[in-house]
Amino acid sequence: MNRMRLRFLTYNILDGGTGREALLDEIIAAQNADVILLQEVIEPQFVVNLAAQLQTEYYIAESNSPRQLALLTRLPLRAASSFHPNALRHGVLEATLEYMPEQTLTLFGVHLSAPAYTLLVELYRLRELSLILKHIEAQHAARYIIAGDFNSIAPGDMVDLSGVPWTVRASVILQGGLIARQVIGRLRAKGYVDCFRALHHNERGFTLPPNPPRVRLDYFFVNNILRAHLCACEVISSPEGVKRASDHLPVMMELEFA
Repeated sequence: MNRMRLRFLTYNILDGGTGREALLDEIIAAQNADVILLQEVIEPQFVVNLAAQLQTEYYIAESNSPRQLALLTRLPLRAASSFHPNALRHGVLEATLEYMPEQTLTLFGVHLSAPAYTLLVELYRLRELSLILKHIEAQHAARYIIAGDFNSIAPGDMVDLSGVPWTVRASVILQGGLIARQVIGRLRAKGYVDCFRALHHNERGFTLPPNPPRVRLDYFFVNNILRAHLCACEVISSPEGVKRASDHLPVMMELEFA
């Protein structure tokens, strides 16, 4: 029986990738992903050039900030739209992709508000998440992925506060040392599968900063229908340029279909 394996990539490229375009091109091309989700795109031409290089379709979502989400895909793009009510700091990218003849899945790309760690901003992220999940559930998609920079820490994940800005560390101290984890906790409670943690129970999976990483903020989630097809999820640490190209490391996820 022939099986098809699809590779997805999510990557926050930091302030549009200005001055780091060649490094980002090298890193993204090296992953050989079928679907690429980018956060913090500022200049559309970066996406246009990358799509031409990789020979993909692309879509850039509207945003409430200069930092946009963008999609590049080898899979046929059957529909794409933006969801950006005023309450969202950035916005949501929605794309319907045909992975097999007449079979589609829907990707929802997100970028929640920063900074991580603090309970006050986590409350705002929870408001963002509620709007996003309500929108996702209204689409009635059978198979879907939620991915991107959530700026939130998962329950049970380790964190390393060394190198964190003093203002954030002070906020954590004022919180009694508690780390904000409610957003990822709510996603899990609703049945969304944290792809990395489902496959790696004990690994840290840190994605920020790149050298050395100290916290996991970038995620892939799938619904239960796609959980059966999940076969890989890894933080990308090569080529060497990932240490300089952005303040995040990219994350890869793979699904396999018969």
